[in-house]
Amino acid sequence: MARRRFNSSKHFRSQARVVYIKKFQEGKAIYTNPAGCLEDGWQWERKPGFWPEMPVILNGNGVPWDLGNAYLLCHLNTALRSKMESIKDRAKSLCFYLKFIEDEDLDLLEFPAQTRRRPTYLFRYKLQELIDLGMAPSTASKHVGHVIAFYRGILNHNLVDESRIGSRPFRSFKRYVQTLNNEGLSRFKEVQTTDISIKVTKAETRPDRIMDGGELRPLSIVEQQAIMWGLERKYCSVETELIMLTMLNTGARIQSACTLRVGHIKEAYDELKRSGKSWVFIHSHRSRFPIDTKFGKPNNFRFPKTLIEKLFVYINSEVYAKRMKRSFFGLSDENYVFLTEQSNPFYSSRSEIRKRQDEAAHWVVNAPAFSLQNGSTFRANIRNFIARVRQDRPELDEFAPHDLRATFGMNIVRKLANDPEKRFTTTHMELAVKTALNHNDIATSRLYVNFDETLLNVNSINEMHEALILDGYKVLEAIYGENRV
Repeated sequence: MARRRFNSSKHFRSQARVVYIKKFQEGKAIYTNPAGCLEDGWQWERKPGFWPEMPVILNGNGVPWDLGNAYLLCHLNTALRSKMESIKDRAKSLCFYLKFIEDEDLDLLEFPAQTRRRPTYLFRYKLQELIDLGMAPSTASKHVGHVIAFYRGILNHNLVDESRIGSRPFRSFKRYVQTLNNEGLSRFKEVQTTDISIKVTKAETRPDRIMDGGELRPLSIVEQQAIMWGLERKYCSVETELIMLTMLNTGARIQSACTLRVGHIKEAYDELKRSGKSWVFIHSHRSRFPIDTKFGKPNNFRFPKTLIEKLFVYINSEVYAKRMKRSFFGLSDENYVFLTEQSNPFYSSRSEIRKRQDEAAHWVVNAPAFSLQNGSTFRANIRNFIARVRQDRPELDEFAPHDLRATFGMNIVRKLANDPEKRFTTTHMELAVKTALNHNDIATSRLYVNFDETLLNVNSINEMHEALILDGYKVLEAIYGENRV
């Protein structure tokens, strides 16, 4: 069962909030009037380019919080315009802190001699209270971490005088953590921590999950059959179907599947015709157009011939041509394979955001208004698809798009393990998964190889436990009768 989302807003009276500027543009005011008329002599000189979805923190009165927003602006120089998520996370945590400060009527730059009266320590006490009420410890730890970075940042960027706060927000110290490398050798790593940090106990890994960039749930064969059953009945749009099939057949993450380009499919289709093979590789960074990957890491995606043929038919359809005409890239091979009904991508690529910085370019001048997409439309489509399928096929449990990537990895293991001639060892399976999913550490690939066996053992133990309990009830009925008399 999914963890219920903790609603922190009901625990604060403050109306502080975060709003977003779709196209935030930097600049400076220049005085140009030689006559000395201050009223008309100022002009705004804007820097080229923009930052998408720039967060702005408003206090409870709806006024921009000067110190908090100045701190966020300092991070623009180190952030990619195409990757604003880290700044958004900082803004959300600082807004949470501002709500606490306003509710308690505190000064966030005033640190009394008594530690327990300082705002940072009081904030930690508040978070401990919220953890008892249901907040995830990892969320509380993240909020504290961003507040610590905030106080360090406003000093490093000279936003406040060091003599005013100094080292009083918290006490820093070093500690050493024991880690194991890929060879199983132990070493100690030095980490910086503080006395207001919240320690998060590492959760026990569930037997029905694989830790691969998060908790992933590979789908069983029966569940995959239910998905195919739903696709045959057109329980989702053709775009959602093709994205799902791309992730399920290549192991691509959502950002990679949704930033696939028309040129990739055309080139892959031509190569298959020339070679006569049943599969083709599409490389994320070697073609004319890049495919977005996690951390920009190069990746090879192995596409089966049948999937390329389906995608080729789709990009040559009338419906898709109409969407292309209204989209940013227009009728070009650089356009996304998957576009929504509004001609938006399901996931905005880094290359599109970079191209939009040149606002004088013809494709920007004639393009529709920019709206940063992060896959939320596709995720909503998946939820609707699952709900429809489950009405007739309850064996399909809830799953997230990223679980399709894990399912692809498990399907490789299942195929190799069931080889009639038993040609593949455990090492072969590990290397196959590592290559297909582009893992950095083979230990992650090893989790896939052991998954089905571990899950089978756990299910067997659960069945035995249930049998023992039922046998116990039968004994009670035999002794006391059905009416427990």
